[in-house]
Amino acid sequence: MKKRNLLTSLVLALWICHSFGAGLSKPLVQSDYFSITNSKSVREVVGIDCDFSGKIANAASGNLMLLLNEPVFWTTIDEDGESQSIQASIFEYNPVEDLIVEAYPVSSVKTEESEGEALLLNDLIYDPSAGIYYGLDTEKKVLYAFEYGPEQPVTVMVEKNRMVEVIIPPEPLLKELNEPEPPVIETDTEKEEPAGSVESVETTANLEEAIPEESSETSEELSEIAVEEEGIDLEEPELPVAEPTVEESTEDSEASVEESTEEGDVVVIPEAEETIDLAPSEMAEILEEVEEPIIPKTKWVEETYEEAVTVMEKHKFGSALVAYDLADLGLNAIADITFNELTGDLVLLAQDSEDHWVLSAIQVEGNHILQSGETIPLNMENNAISLFLDQTTHHWVIVTDKGAEMHGKQGRFLRLVSETATFNNVCAVSGMTETGEPTKTLYSGNSSSFGLLEWTRNEEANVHHVPSEFATIQMAIDAASDDDWILLSPGHYAENLTVVGKSLKLVSYYQMTEDLYFSDHTVVEPNGGIALTVTGDEGSSVYLAGLSFSGAETAVFSKGNITFEHCEIVGNEIGLNLAGGTAMIADSIISENTSNGIVYSDATATLLERCSISDNGGHGIAINITPYDGVLYRTVIRHNTIRANQGSGIFFHDQAITTQREFRLENNFILENATAGVEVNLEQPDPKNLIPTGPRTKNSVYLVNNTIVGSPIGVLGGGNYRMVNNIIAQSSETGIKDVLYNSAVIRNLFWENEKNAVDSNFNAANNREEDPLFVGDDYILSVRSPAKRAGIPGNLWNDTSDRSGADIGASR
Repeated sequence: MKKRNLLTSLVLALWICHSFGAGLSKPLVQSDYFSITNSKSVREVVGIDCDFSGKIANAASGNLMLLLNEPVFWTTIDEDGESQSIQASIFEYNPVEDLIVEAYPVSSVKTEESEGEALLLNDLIYDPSAGIYYGLDTEKKVLYAFEYGPEQPVTVMVEKNRMVEVIIPPEPLLKELNEPEPPVIETDTEKEEPAGSVESVETTANLEEAIPEESSETSEELSEIAVEEEGIDLEEPELPVAEPTVEESTEDSEASVEESTEEGDVVVIPEAEETIDLAPSEMAEILEEVEEPIIPKTKWVEETYEEAVTVMEKHKFGSALVAYDLADLGLNAIADITFNELTGDLVLLAQDSEDHWVLSAIQVEGNHILQSGETIPLNMENNAISLFLDQTTHHWVIVTDKGAEMHGKQGRFLRLVSETATFNNVCAVSGMTETGEPTKTLYSGNSSSFGLLEWTRNEEANVHHVPSEFATIQMAIDAASDDDWILLSPGHYAENLTVVGKSLKLVSYYQMTEDLYFSDHTVVEPNGGIALTVTGDEGSSVYLAGLSFSGAETAVFSKGNITFEHCEIVGNEIGLNLAGGTAMIADSIISENTSNGIVYSDATATLLERCSISDNGGHGIAINITPYDGVLYRTVIRHNTIRANQGSGIFFHDQAITTQREFRLENNFILENATAGVEVNLEQPDPKNLIPTGPRTKNSVYLVNNTIVGSPIGVLGGGNYRMVNNIIAQSSETGIKDVLYNSAVIRNLFWENEKNAVDSNFNAANNREEDPLFVGDDYILSVRSPAKRAGIPGNLWNDTSDRSGADIGASR
């Protein structure tokens, strides 16, 4: 086990030394390439010899809208099914079925005096939030709004015809209903037959057969004679109505036919020539009186009625609803317009009054156009053609005549995306995957064709984008594999992050652009706690670049291997807490934390260089001397500015132990700290010897070529220093104090201190006291400074990566 630990320690030590010499991680370089696949010629799709502007837009239905340079004649079918010819300049294309589904003419706003003139548009975009299309005329600087929507269900009342079945009464009943009933003569009360008897029906029938129709007058005379002979004085008699049943009528009819057949006579019963349609209720009353039911006859009659029907209604292009004048925006020229789904703005790619390319965000309010923000300048020299928003990174892609460029939200150039992009426009069409997840398909068009836009991102397999691909940083960390990149877009991330045993690179877009804007505006800002916790063995590491940490109790706690580059750790309680492993921190700001800027709570091999560690509420750097007997851990602190901290600039918290660590403090500006520039403090001093003898390290603490100015005490305490080539100036109490025992103070320059040394190994003959001739507030040496070429030249240790010059004091 001891052999394995020794081997591991040696490998780790070699890796640390190699890292210090080789520098930090190389930048993330992404090379993007565009290509159009499944390309379609507009002339072939439309079937007409036409010129395509290359401008395309998306429809809510998932179709594409193709904008032509000039309107062409197109035959369409109107609502009545009749064909008509129109001059169309916009064609709606269904990419799934590969056909044109509609063609649209566009015209200016319709007024009472005019029907609207045909428009020639240079671009077309769709605002899905309002269901409005906007057409841009770049020459006239006018923006037109058109209402358009997908097919929607609408309920309307429609008049329809249908056939209904009605009942026809039976023939005998029709006959009785259609023929007049003769009067019945009563000769005697006793002989009076009941109304509706069979005999009276027969008498009536025989009488009709015996008397022809034309002898109606004779019938009336016979009736009068009969009355006179009987001597009956009658008033107008009531005529009872015979109501024969169907059964009786049928039997009589059959008997009559049989008798007539025996005698050789044929009796023909005439059929009813007319029919009467009865309502079902009336027919039911009649059928109730029939002794045996019969099957009624029916017939079909056509009737008209109204019915609610759902139809698909579609809003189409036509006359513009509103025309917006863009001349008041102060733009010399307009190249393109697009819709920003993140903000809901319309964004113009244009040139300002000085012919500089800018992005101008506008919003539509009623009949007016308002600028929704500041005009964003673009650092571009090429001629811009089109603009669209990258759905993955949420950055602007601007196509120029020299290729495509990616710019940040605030217009800052990020990188060249492609040197061969030749498309005029790009639109994203929403869709769904087989599992129901939303997708975006990019289509692009050029001067003759359109098709799917394939965007190949180099190294995309191990680059994870936040928030476009992963909603949170922690989700990306959990999904990432070793050596993956996690690329953060600008924004504030309220998260407490943890990385355990992984090798990851967590960066902002500074990593590709070297633009410090992204360090300022890509912020991990939890509500307390630790913003980032890193743990792991020697085989794992976390690389951070271009990030800010704020609002945490501890910004970063690490007991693994961690690297910082161009990070800002501002406004926390504790900035960095290094508790083991390794740390490389460069070109970063550790400032305005309420306690210590950097804390070494355990042995950590470190390279800390070119950082600003200032205005912290405690010490700038607080180093705890803890027990450690592993491989030699070196802590190199060089080329930093450690200024205006409320404790000491660098503070050693000593203990009565010996630790296997080495410290080199080289070429730092340690300025205006409240207690001391460099301090060694023994927590529990020996009552018989109150002077701290540490830091008790195996080797000396090297304090070389530093400029220590403006603190009450320049160097306070320490019995194990090698103080060489330092400037200690303007100390209000003393330059050095309690620097004793094994400490050596050689070839340093002292100036304007209340005292140069108190209780220290100080020999004026081995040091100098004169004006260093600083230039400005940065304490840079004048070329005439006596500190120039006055120090001990060469290295004080056998390490070519750490150098000290022949000058006294620090240099930038």
